[in-house]
Order: sequence, then structure tokens, then C-alpha cells
Amino acid sequence: MATTTPNDIEQHHPQYDYRAPDWTLIEDGYEGERRIKLRGEVYLPMTSGQIALGAGTGANGKPKEGQQLYDAYKMRANYPAILKDTANALVGILNREPPVIELPTALEELLKKATDRGEPLEALLRRIQLNQLLYGRHGILIDVDESRNLPYLVDFVAKRIINWDDVAKPETAERKLLMVVTDETRMVRTGFRWEERKKFRAMELDDAGNYSVTIEDDGRRAAPIVPSIQGKTIDFVPFVFANAVDLVAEVGDVPLLGLANLALTIYRGDADYRQALFMQGQDTLVIIGEDVDPTNPDERIIVGAGALINLPSENADAKFIGADSNGLPEMREAQAADFERSTNYGLQMMSQGAGAEAAETLKIRVAARTADLVSVAQTSAGALTQALQMAATWIGANPDEVRVESNTDFIDEAMPAAELLGYMNAKSRGAPLSLKSIHALMRKGDVTQLSFEEEQEELDGEPEPDNTNGLGEPGQVDENGNPIEPVPGQQPGQQPPGQQPPPGRQPPNPQE
Repeated sequence: MATTTPNDIEQHHPQYDYRAPDWTLIEDGYEGERRIKLRGEVYLPMTSGQIALGAGTGANGKPKEGQQLYDAYKMRANYPAILKDTANALVGILNREPPVIELPTALEELLKKATDRGEPLEALLRRIQLNQLLYGRHGILIDVDESRNLPYLVDFVAKRIINWDDVAKPETAERKLLMVVTDETRMVRTGFRWEERKKFRAMELDDAGNYSVTIEDDGRRAAPIVPSIQGKTIDFVPFVFANAVDLVAEVGDVPLLGLANLALTIYRGDADYRQALFMQGQDTLVIIGEDVDPTNPDERIIVGAGALINLPSENADAKFIGADSNGLPEMREAQAADFERSTNYGLQMMSQGAGAEAAETLKIRVAARTADLVSVAQTSAGALTQALQMAATWIGANPDEVRVESNTDFIDEAMPAAELLGYMNAKSRGAPLSLKSIHALMRKGDVTQLSFEEEQEELDGEPEPDNTNGLGEPGQVDENGNPIEPVPGQQPGQQPPGQQPPPGRQPPNPQE
């Protein structure tokens, strides 16, 4: 099954070549204004006037006039950081509550040190989610730490996973991964000098069906090796794809691509708007009826405070002309509209206006906007689960003991006391509602983080609560669950002034 041959390890999958320009745009947009402006005309084309005056460098080694105007045009423009801000905000929302991660005893070390960077699993999960949002794709490799004789995880951004191949298993509907190639080119230091050095890793199944790895570093290809842990090899490629909505090898959509393109629209619009503002302050002096030679120092015209323009001819005239400003309001409105559209790609608005909005309305509005976010949360957890199960299988641990759950509760909304009281009252009146179900609702409403069993253990160690109203009678509470203080002079069992007993029922007689 081995497929790599000399000089072909750098080949790309066709889907990679199709999606790579989108990933480059996302990468540049996330890096921000400096990276965008370094790309020059890739993201901000020159105007026709600038092209006519010449681009690039002249024979004297200096920028041509058109290039100078373009450089100033580009410098005045602002590139908004909405892509980075939105992506980081969404990752924060995804991790509003910490994930649940459980491992077999043999893998528990990975909880605190799981990656080649020495990071815990929670940090890796956050990075997977960030790359799912940005690129719609991330990769996780299970590698071997020979010093600890344990597996560890190495993750790859989308642009680093250049080739792959999978086939359907004949006995099931699942697909089996046959090959993955990663580009691990990096900067290497020699003395005080840094230089780029190419490196590629091909992971595949050899002719015997065993997992093997071939590495080509700086053009030199090593012989394939068969990784093992405690002498145990595997018959699968230990690599997991984490797309935005699935775990398949095929490339999916890029969730924030629309926002990246919108940020470029705002950038180009701002360049034109700033150029128009600049031109408003750069009026041109026009002299009519006089022949002035601007190259003659004696005829040079000086404008500004304290200057004098002498026009001997009675038919001569002088005036300033400038760019028309009628289009500026429309340009401002267009920019404001684009910024407003950009907020629709994020969830920062979830907390805006929430105080004046009913909780149920807020839930409906957020649910309509968070379907993609829920998919990212579930898929990231599924990818990490699959990778850790592969690691458990490799060392002979029980993969069923792996559990990873991401947070999918994106609203910080605690259950009101009145709602909890309503559930308890409904149960006391015969509603088919168990305490365990009520406790589950309490956990969902952020009233407690303990499990039902843990809560029971805590209750068993507490003294019995005093549920009386100070008169030896069961305490009364209002609709918000707050105790009603007894009225001075009120006898036990008497109704407070102004309250009448329910129809058909007389208040108890204290003398009885």
C-alpha cells in the first residue's frame, strides 16, 4: 500500500489546491493590517490614475510617481480586525464552561502534558476550535514519545496537510485512511543565522498493512520506520481530521470566509474614503488669463498666509478647484452598513440588550445563530475523542474510557429562584417529576455544578434545615421563594391580615 516515491512527497491533493487561496486569505486576515498591507495589490488594487503614472521602481532606483501615490493611498487605509476579534470571541464563548475530559489511567499524564509543545488537553481543544472556525479544518496526529514510551499529540493547521487518501472499508460504511502527508517546513538556526528548511512527513500503511512513516528533511529522505510503543505496532494511520461539521478527510467549507471577504471590502472602501477626504484638502490653484511658467523661479506662485499673487491683466482670474464632496455621505453610509453586516458573523451581540429582552426570546434568537457553533463544539470534542481512543488502543488501554465533552451552553443564564420553586411545588402537587430531573434542570441553569449523587452526599452531611416561620409552623414563602415574616401578634395558624383562606376552608382554631 506504500505510495510515496522519490520526488513526489511534495505533491498536493486537488482539494488542497482548490481551498488553499481561501486559507491564505484567512491567515492574512487573522494576522491583521500589517500582513494585509504587505500583500499590496493582492488585496488593494492600484487606481487607474496611479497605474497611468507608473508602478514599481524607476531607472534611478526610486519609486515611480504612481507607486508613491499608491503607497500613500494604502497607508491611509485602515484594515479592520473584525476577523481576529470575532474568532477569538467565539472561542471564548465555546469555552465559557470548561470541557469534560476523562482518560484511562495509562493516559492520564496527557491531561497536563499532551502535545509536542507540552500543553494540556484543554489548550489543544481550544486551538482545534479556533482553526475549525478560521479554516474549517485541523489535523491531529498521534506520535510516539520514546523518552516516556507514551503517545502524544501533534496538531497541524489546514495548510500543513497537503495530501491524503482514504478508501471505504468493504465490510462497513466507514472509510479507512491510507495516507497523509504533512508539510513541516520550518526556520532552522545555524549559529546566528536563520534559514528555511523544508521537511515533509508521509504517514501510510506499508505492504504488510502496518503503519509506517517516511520523513524527508532538507531534500534527504530517510528509510521508512514503523513506530511502536512498548513493541506494539498498529494497523491504522493515527491521524484525525477535524472539519467544521464532520471528521472526514474531504475538505469542507470555511466558516468565517464571508467575514474575511467583508473585512477586505471595508478595507478597500476605507482606502477610497480616506483618499476622497485627502483630496478635499488638496485643492488646485488655477490661473486664467496669465501665462505662468512654473519652472521659472521668478514666476513661481506661492499660496498661503502672507503670500501675494499679482495678476497684471484685467482679464486674469485665479481660483481653487477641488474634488467634489457630494459622494462622501454615501461612502460613510456604505462603510457603516458593511460594519453592521460584519457583526452578523459573530456572537458578541448575544449579551447586548439582553437586560431588556425576555430570556426565552434571547434563547430563540441565539439558537438561530449558534447552530454552526454547536457543530464546532461537538466536532472538536469528537475529533479529540477519536485521537485519544487511537492512543489508548495503541498502548493497550480501554478506548471506551475516553470521554471528551465540549461546552454547548453559550448563554450565561442562572435559573431564577421562582422557577426552581415552581418545579418543587409542581412535584409536591403530584407532577411526575423526579428529584433527579429537577437536579438536572438546576445544573443546566447554573445553580449547581455537582452531580446528583455528589449533591446527595453533601446533603447527608448537613443538619436538617429549619423550615418553620419562627412560630413552629411550616414557613410560608412568596412567589419568589422568599420567606414571609410573621406579623406581630399573629397567632400560630392564623392568616396574615388581608389574606383570606381558600374557599370552602376555615382557618384552624388555636383553641382546638
